[in-house]
Amino acid sequence: MTGKRIPAAQSKAMAITVAILLFTLGSWGQTKFKVLHNFKGGMDAAAPMAGVIIDGSGNLYGTAGGGTSYGTVYELTPHADSEWAETVLHRWNGYGENIFGGLATDPSGNLYGATALGGTHNDGTVFELSHAGKWTEHVLYNFGSRPNDAGVPDAGLLRDEAGSLFGVAFYPYELSRGSGGRWHERVLYRFQVGTSDGYAPVGTLVADSQGNLYGATQSGGIYPPRCESGGDGCGTVFELEREPGGRWKEKVLHRFAQFRNDGELPTAGLVMDAAGNLYGATAQGGSVRNDGLCLVGCGVVFKLSPVANGQWKETILYNFCHAKGCTDGAGGGALAFDKAGNLYGNSAGGGLGLCPLGCGVVFELSPSADGKWTHHVLHQFKESDGAYPNSGLTLDKESNLYGTTFSGGTHAYGVVYKVSH
Repeated sequence: MTGKRIPAAQSKAMAITVAILLFTLGSWGQTKFKVLHNFKGGMDAAAPMAGVIIDGSGNLYGTAGGGTSYGTVYELTPHADSEWAETVLHRWNGYGENIFGGLATDPSGNLYGATALGGTHNDGTVFELSHAGKWTEHVLYNFGSRPNDAGVPDAGLLRDEAGSLFGVAFYPYELSRGSGGRWHERVLYRFQVGTSDGYAPVGTLVADSQGNLYGATQSGGIYPPRCESGGDGCGTVFELEREPGGRWKEKVLHRFAQFRNDGELPTAGLVMDAAGNLYGATAQGGSVRNDGLCLVGCGVVFKLSPVANGQWKETILYNFCHAKGCTDGAGGGALAFDKAGNLYGNSAGGGLGLCPLGCGVVFELSPSADGKWTHHVLHQFKESDGAYPNSGLTLDKESNLYGTTFSGGTHAYGVVYKVSH
């Protein structure tokens, strides 16, 4: 397979333009922020581009790249003294095994992920890490093993109850275990450049109770215009409907538009509530323009709701950059819900700090009875405690938030952090 596209998280960082001003924190009780781990580079790796997952014992698992290795999978374990210990579970030392997406797990505690490069054909792999006294990597699939497979995955995986794995690369794909334990890859839909159904899917897919899949593309959609992101179209939200006989049908639920105060350039996956509504964020667009340095808008948080006749209605829940200079954040990544229905996310730009574009924020969106959502900034990064949180958040049973930053911290290689109240 030829041609490697820029990972979505890197594309997002390049797309956001913000200024640096002070802002007063919103209220979320007594918010506390703690750095759990400062990446050191070298054998510890650096620059995580994905969030973490949490197990039943409160241990965190994530991926990072850079350093003197080509990527790692790590575990953070909490101790009684409130400190956290890092253990590197696997380290890639060969050429190109860069890893940008997060992890999935199964009931036995095995971990699953994808590398963007490396493998037999240097088009990436899907791997499993199993634990039987020590952690062992098993490559489940080498992309490029057959013509026109998905290739170069840069996002996390979704695992269903049957044990199949779903992800996105050039195309959305499924990996299922066949006879003899061998894994088979299947492309679910082939997006094409220059079409209205979108191109370049991003982020981890989400599934409904019927097993239908939902995701976003960072370009394609409405033609014209060409969005300021440089792509053809401003991106889409799509559904992959599971049909009898193992077939999949693609349907576009929403096409983002440049000139109607809509968002532009979604760069992360979606989250779904119990009623089947979809929520996501974009890196650009929205109703606020020419404010600070966000000349094309600093992005939105949106909701898509199913209505009559199979149609979906978009509602903009929040436009970033309501304050001068985008001090409330600029652009959003993957979102997460708590039990009360509040949304949480982070922005890779805006907020405090000496970062050229602002060091980013962690935010909350709270719904009210009248349907309006209130935005609160929970933490503003200032480089010494992290910078550019370009991944999603994970919540524990007490609704504490866990995430990572791409850079900043003690060694400037990024951090794993916790926000609690």
